[in-house]
Amino acid sequence: MLVRPVLVLSLLAAPLALAADSVLLDLLPPNATFVIGVNVRNLVDSAVVRSAMAQASTPGPQWAAMFQMVGFDPAKDVDEVLLAVSGGGQNPPTLVAARGRFANIRAMAAGQKGKNQFVFLDDNTVLGGDPAAVQAALRRRGSTASRGNALAVRVAAAAERYDVFGVGAIPAMPPGAPGPAAEVAKLLERFQFGMSVTNGVQMTAEMEAKTADGAQMLSRLIASSLKPEMGVADVSKHLNVTTEGRTVRLSLTLPQPEVEKLIQAGAKAAAARTAMARASMPAVSPFGAAASPAAEKSRVPAGAVLMITGSESDIHGGTLVVNRP
Repeated sequence: MLVRPVLVLSLLAAPLALAADSVLLDLLPPNATFVIGVNVRNLVDSAVVRSAMAQASTPGPQWAAMFQMVGFDPAKDVDEVLLAVSGGGQNPPTLVAARGRFANIRAMAAGQKGKNQFVFLDDNTVLGGDPAAVQAALRRRGSTASRGNALAVRVAAAAERYDVFGVGAIPAMPPGAPGPAAEVAKLLERFQFGMSVTNGVQMTAEMEAKTADGAQMLSRLIASSLKPEMGVADVSKHLNVTTEGRTVRLSLTLPQPEVEKLIQAGAKAAAARTAMARASMPAVSPFGAAASPAAEKSRVPAGAVLMITGSESDIHGGTLVVNRP
């Protein structure tokens, strides 16, 4: 929402300032294609995110009640997340590892054996993703062999410096894959990016294209993303993009006042889209009765207070069901 270049970089993938937790690094697949990391604690505590949340619609009381009942609030109880993808294709093997405070939700999930694709190593560490990837991570637990892996070294270095980061190679896309992400993937071989939000927004990225022409095309794509809408045109003076051979380097430094303008513009645009969508909704259902979200059949099982569903590539959808205590 802040700037289009952030969205462009997210297509390459789609803490207190401290290094990635050593426990999480040890769990990384040695053959990972790329890794995305998020220091949730630093993001949530930053002025940028606090400002964005203040502009956003406040969650309904039902969410607060649910978090209180479950005893788990992702924004408060999750500190760090690493997502590792191995290989390419439509649904490549994926592993998600997180550190935080999961004692309450772990206790509730204990009675759901056979239904969950999430594994709690302890009260502070949880794994999710493809079952085979999770089992392989469990076998690596306690081993430090992966820390010498070149990718793990880059992950550790990026985590020391950034709140959100990504490092690795671009996986092969399946033939005919649609969308802008597939088009970008066709141009690139590898990438690394990092973003910090401690004081405004600082972002750097280095992308290696398959060809020099591909690097030039990628550079033009980034430039064209800065179209004059929602105040984004103001970002161009803070953005620096250089191309050297097959390498494209990007740096962006947005002071907090500029970030505030973009957040406000984005909030207004989102509110306008919401109002337009509501205005276009029929006042009554096709059956003549007033349309009501409550009338829709819930996917959450009876007696449950929380259901988290992961990738469709996971067995049972990577579903975690927490029942009412």
